[in-house]
Amino acid sequence: SVSTGFRAPSLAQKYYSQQFTNFQGGKLVTIQLASNDSNLAQRVGIEQLKQETSVNGSAGFTFNTGKFTATIDGYYISVKNRIVLTGNFSRDDLPIDVQKDYPYIDQAQFFSNAIDTKTRGIDLILSYNESLGSGKITATLAGNYNEMEITKVNTSEQLKGKEDIYLSDREKAFILASAPKTKINLNLNYKINKFNANLQLVRFDKVTLIGYDETEQVYNPKVTTDLSFGYEFSKNLSLTLGSKNLFNRYPTLQTTQVTSGNTESGGIFDPVQMGFAGRQAFARLNFKF
Repeated sequence: SVSTGFRAPSLAQKYYSQQFTNFQGGKLVTIQLASNDSNLAQRVGIEQLKQETSVNGSAGFTFNTGKFTATIDGYYISVKNRIVLTGNFSRDDLPIDVQKDYPYIDQAQFFSNAIDTKTRGIDLILSYNESLGSGKITATLAGNYNEMEITKVNTSEQLKGKEDIYLSDREKAFILASAPKTKINLNLNYKINKFNANLQLVRFDKVTLIGYDETEQVYNPKVTTDLSFGYEFSKNLSLTLGSKNLFNRYPTLQTTQVTSGNTESGGIFDPVQMGFAGRQAFARLNFKF
């Protein structure tokens, strides 16, 4: 199938404004996140935000033998005028007249239709079920391979030649980290009479973020394990006990980076897809009316 789409700018992207002080390399820096309709944005040539547009293509097939099912889908997504938050422009990067009128700003950021991207990938789902004793076991393996490419950086005339700041390595890393190369999910479910058990293993791929001083924060591949047991007292009432992230896995600690003030969160790791809450235990009682 082939389709097109669009996404209008959000209210926050158009009108949000904030001035804050941050630590960069151990120093206090005043940063202005200028709203899209602000005088500052206009004077550095940031145009009014327009809609993002996309072209999407996908193809796939399904194979089924009764006990075994396989589904493979390939996809391609091209996005133009994608809205992103630019990197931090220092005072020296801004026009001279702007520097004079904004003496209290050390750095400035803007929302802009700054980039075009292409994403291609494959989704694979394999499922197999078999009788085991008096019960039934179902195994499902789901995998995704994903590749995102930033194909163009759209700068304003006043900031031309500063593409490396318009989309800094740091901001580029955040964008690419939103679509990790791979993710693999293995789920095993066993059900016998009113009892069921579920085991899920998820492998999160390597992610690289970049700190304020351009040093890399590497988050190595990790596998998390979820385990739960359930019992159906009746068709309306069931109880489930379990644990998410059973073995208490955390993202790779960024001890050196947080010491020098280079993590986005200010903590020992930044938010990544696997989460950072550690082991969680739960009890869930479901009642259907």
